Amino acid sequence: MYMFVSLGITASEFLCPNLHTISKSFLKIPDNLAGLTILAFGNSAPDIFGTYEAIKAGAVHLALAELIGASLFISTCVIGCIGIVQPFEIPKSLLKRDLPVYCLIFILIFVSVMMGRLTRLISLVLIAVYVCYVTVAIYSHKRQQVRVNAILRDRRSRGEFGDAGDDGEEVPIDEVYLDGVSQLPTIDDVNLGEGGIADSTTSSTGTFGLRKLIEDLSVHSNLGGSIQLDTERQLMSSVEGEAQEEILSRDPTPLDQFINTFCPQLINFKELPTSAKLKQVLLLPVSLLLKLSTTVRHHQSMLTIEQDYKANTAHNTFNYTQEKLQLTIQTGVGTFILFSINSHISWIWKIMLYSIISVGLAHAIHQLYPSPSSSHFPQRMTAINYFTSIFGLVISISWISLIAAEIINILQVVSTAYNLSDDVLGITLFALGNSVGDLITNYTIAKMGYPIMAFAACFGSPLMALCSFGFSGLITGDGSHTLTFTPTLVIGISAWFFNIGTFCHFIGRNEWKLDKQVGIVLIVNWLLTCLLCLLNEFFRHNL
Repeated sequence: MYMFVSLGITASEFLCPNLHTISKSFLKIPDNLAGLTILAFGNSAPDIFGTYEAIKAGAVHLALAELIGASLFISTCVIGCIGIVQPFEIPKSLLKRDLPVYCLIFILIFVSVMMGRLTRLISLVLIAVYVCYVTVAIYSHKRQQVRVNAILRDRRSRGEFGDAGDDGEEVPIDEVYLDGVSQLPTIDDVNLGEGGIADSTTSSTGTFGLRKLIEDLSVHSNLGGSIQLDTERQLMSSVEGEAQEEILSRDPTPLDQFINTFCPQLINFKELPTSAKLKQVLLLPVSLLLKLSTTVRHHQSMLTIEQDYKANTAHNTFNYTQEKLQLTIQTGVGTFILFSINSHISWIWKIMLYSIISVGLAHAIHQLYPSPSSSHFPQRMTAINYFTSIFGLVISISWISLIAAEIINILQVVSTAYNLSDDVLGITLFALGNSVGDLITNYTIAKMGYPIMAFAACFGSPLMALCSFGFSGLITGDGSHTLTFTPTLVIGISAWFFNIGTFCHFIGRNEWKLDKQVGIVLIVNWLLTCLLCLLNEFFRHNL
């Protein structure tokens, strides 16, 4: 479980923020396209890299079972929890577009299992299906925007010149807008706030896109108080908080500087409840290692720096000395780890050669980092931002790949020790570990009163993860992989189709409302599926 948490932290706190910055600040990709591609990739990273590492290790069944299990868990437990927490009416347009694509992908996977082989053709078709899905979703999104703009103009006209009691059908804007958000996380399209990211503490659970959505929505939620997410301190974020002011009011010791820079979660450690203290202690090793080696640049921070520089207030807003030191250390440590992970030479040569390269690159970044008063500040800071985001992206991908490989190794050891098949481990433990973050985040969004957003988010990332099975199959080995027809895989795929059929049947009879009764049925479906898989495994060994 610790490895799964580490995987989630790396993807949520480092990979996704850098991807978001690259898509928004550098590539200038439209929000809806970024949400369906770059951010969906970041949110699906645990599944995608886990699949790739499993196929590369020859455990194709483990990879396929994990994808099937994760999709089944999200379509049962996650959607079921949404209905239990916040019953709502499902927009028909959402199901009409996304559900057929989902079914087509599972049909292709089922055909592969029946054939006993993942062929290049099916892999290419899986990739093509996702490309077509993205294209249709973008087109649908643009049409929705046109409809929303027309409705807003009409309502504005009615408000200014018309009579509020005019006859005519009232079109709910929220439904018109939100029934097309299955491309979540397209956060900026629903950014209701004026000031960017809401003040909140940062979470190591849940995906980045959905966490960012929670931050935006928390300002407008009817819930009392702020949503407690456990967010890492943003690079280039302002120095604030009473504990930090206390440290800065006196001459900081080296330990103070280190804690403030790399362990900001420990600043108010004494005031935390016991459970939070235990959590911080358990997560400290992986959090510290990632902070020391992985750079991250947040899009909102870059906008703030630019605005403050134009207003000539940058000297007072950010602690550039601290950020310069942090980036220098991260560059050196990250470079050393990057080369160490991806090379196979002896440790002596690694230490000698990579230390020289790491120190040299860190020194170059230290010299390039500008002073706020420098006349070259905008140009150099732009270069620093490019480097930080891209370097952080590369390092975080390396960490995710390494952690995913270790998870595969651990699961294979468990499989051997307890004589369990890869299929059972994939559908249960592997899938559950990679999907817990989705459950927590979507549950929170639904509890805030936005169930349609949470429901729509249950489609985008799983679709990309499933289609990545084809991409991983193409780039590993000779592009064709053997699949063994096993009862567990058939149970998983059949359970998914049965669950979708049950879901459509019950909501059809329930006037398209997802409520507590339907939610309980979906969760029971998942429990029964896991029970069937375990029983099948038991009888396989005892008959």
